[in-house]
Amino acid sequence: MSGIELLFGSLLSSMTSAVSSAGIGTLVSAGATLAGAGVSAAASQAQGAAAAQAAEIEAASVKAAGTEKFAAAQREAELRRRQGQLQQSRGLAVAAASGGGTGGSARTLMAATAGETRLEEMSAYYEGQNARRNASIESAAVKAKGKAAAQAGKLEAVGTLLGGVSSSISKFG
Repeated sequence: MSGIELLFGSLLSSMTSAVSSAGIGTLVSAGATLAGAGVSAAASQAQGAAAAQAAEIEAASVKAAGTEKFAAAQREAELRRRQGQLQQSRGLAVAAASGGGTGGSARTLMAATAGETRLEEMSAYYEGQNARRNASIESAAVKAKGKAAAQAGKLEAVGTLLGGVSSSISKFG
């Protein structure tokens, strides 16, 4: 039994002794009010729990998307590295075939190409890391929102029960 069910049962049994002298109409009205409050409280608690569960699923989805983006960025970085290597190799072959040799300006050009390739590779990798980090932060925020919704559902349930008890008691006095 949940805490709400125990509270509801305890309040109902304590009210039984207080209403022994009341008329049947008052008893039925008070009982219906309590029953309605109990159903409403259970619905509030269930709604909060469902919101928390939905948030957990959304958080897992967001985190998985971040991981996928990171993996794609890693593949992109590797592709850029390979393309740079091919470009350098091609440049070296063209320089050697032209008879100009592979020294001097050819080496300077190849060094510049290597530097640019490394920059592109690291940029792609950073973009993936950044996407994964942002997804992790968003996932944590979604989880926190779900926990808050679950807590709000519990508090709303308690408030509904207390309101129902108060309303039922007022029917006797």
